[in-house]
Amino acid sequence: PAVAPPTLSPTPPPIPTPGPTTAYPTKDATAQETLQPTSEPAKIATFDPSVSPTKGPTTQPTLQPSLESTSFAKYDPTASPTPEPTLEPTVMPTSMSVVPAPQPLVCSNYHAMIDVGKMCNDACVVPRCATTRCHSFYNLLADDVAKFCTDCCMPSKIVGPAPPVHPLIPWFDCTTVEELSPTNPFRVCKSTSCCNEQKNYNQYCNTQVYSKFDDEQLFGICWYCCSEPKLV
Repeated sequence: PAVAPPTLSPTPPPIPTPGPTTAYPTKDATAQETLQPTSEPAKIATFDPSVSPTKGPTTQPTLQPSLESTSFAKYDPTASPTPEPTLEPTVMPTSMSVVPAPQPLVCSNYHAMIDVGKMCNDACVVPRCATTRCHSFYNLLADDVAKFCTDCCMPSKIVGPAPPVHPLIPWFDCTTVEELSPTNPFRVCKSTSCCNEQKNYNQYCNTQVYSKFDDEQLFGICWYCCSEPKLV
């Protein structure tokens, strides 16, 4: 019997490759197409030291200061703050300090103790008076003698300065001279009397002065009791 030829399976048709669709693009596709560059990507410039930079109107970038390169003083809580500069004040021609005027002496406080008329007439003189009465006035008023003569006398008077303190002669109370001897200091202080550099050995000095006072007392009388200090 005759053999039937083999039956070949038909070759399946090729699967068509999907081509570009003509359908309207979706929203996502539109966004993707929009993000795609329409031209070739820009080339990133690489730094080439051999090529001079192109000069143009480009704005120079603002350089931020480096904290490391800037020398800031470190905060030290124990350090004293830097004093601010002191501005010198402008010197004005007017005086800023007022010196208070000296207060006048209250003369009535001495009226019961001093005969104002005799004080002003006899003791407020230049040089100072050398009588026992005048020395009693000087001892009573002490440092206020000059103010009394200026403020309490009518007219105002000026009195001579008191003898300075001698470093080798102790102070002597001139009001005691008449108590120790009937000698009046005014007579002792005369230029021809007992307080000269060379002692005058006349009867008065021998009997009333030199025989009554020792050398220390005599030095005190001649220095502190005369109108002008004398050395004997």
